[in-house]
Parts: sequence; structure tokens; C-alpha cells
Amino acid sequence: MKVTQDHISQGLLALAVALMFYFLFVVGLEALFYPLLLLAGCAVFRVYINKPLDRDEELDRSESKKVAVGFVLAFTGIIVGNLFVHDLYRNPQNPLPFTGAPFPELAALDATFFAAMMAIVEEQFFRGEIFEWLAYRSTPGIGIIGSAAFFTAYHFKVYGGDVDSLIYVLVGGVSLAWSVWYTQRLAPASLAHVCNNLLG
Repeated sequence: MKVTQDHISQGLLALAVALMFYFLFVVGLEALFYPLLLLAGCAVFRVYINKPLDRDEELDRSESKKVAVGFVLAFTGIIVGNLFVHDLYRNPQNPLPFTGAPFPELAALDATFFAAMMAIVEEQFFRGEIFEWLAYRSTPGIGIIGSAAFFTAYHFKVYGGDVDSLIYVLVGGVSLAWSVWYTQRLAPASLAHVCNNLLG
């Protein structure tokens, strides 16, 4: 299975790169370690492992509708995952499992920029590369579960052993990967992930 980049996901990637330049010149290089690492991983996968990237510059009406449905379903899956984890642990002091940004010293606007940038870059790597690699070589189900498992393991750096947050990330990763499988496009997962991070 191939994951297609369209003008939405390409535009979001351009935004992430622009935000990287902002962080480089305004905030500092230390905040760019993880996004640069993920983009380097994307380059390695694309050059040495996955086949050339499929691009679709135009979305017709039916494709646009499918992207919108994929976005809504992915974001709904993330919300349901949040409610599931919240209900599972019944923690009224922490209504969202999200415990904060990896760089809490960032100002509010910088934290917002960072959250959006990370969502876009993570989708490029985990759904654009890892999911495609697993789904192409096995089955879409293994691609969905496998990419969500890698996504969750990656989030140990943020959440450590916080089980409710990791379950939330796993459910979110499954929802995002499912939307990529459903649409065969990266756009709905990228949009849903950006919305989730901005709300977090």
C-alpha cells in the first residue's frame, strides 16, 4: 500500500519546515533535535527502504470528501481514546492524559508552534514512512498496529511510565493510521494530529 502526499500534507510539511527555521533563529537549536531526527528518518526510509513518494497535486470532490471523513474519524478516535483513558483511570484532576510539552519552558506561542510542528513531522515519519513500510510488506492491519506501537514507544520520551498517557497515544496512533489506510493519504492524519496537539 502506498501513502499519497497531496497539497494539504505538502503544505503542512512546508509549514513545519518554516517553523523549524523560526525555532532555529528565535528559540534555539535544542528544540529541533526530535523534529530533525524524524525528518532524517523520513529521508532514510524514502531513499533506502520505501519506493518513491506518490504525489497527487489535485483533490477532486470525492477525494476531498474522503479526506474530510478521514479527518473526522481520526479526530473522533483520538477523542474516544481520551474518554476511554479518562474513564479507565477516573482522574478528575487530569481530564486530558496529555501532561505537557517536552519543553515546558517555551512561551505560549512557541509551545503552540512546537506542538503543530511536531504533529506534522511525526505524521510524516510514523504514518508516511513506518505505516507505509509495514503495510506494504505485510497487511494494512499490521501497518496500523505496528505504526501505532512505534508511535507509542517514541512517546516514552515525553510520558515515561505514565500508562494512561501511553494508552491514549496508542489509541490515537491507531486512529491516525486507520485514517491513512482509509484515505491512502497523509492529510487527514496530519490535520487530526495538529488539532489534537493544539487542543492539548
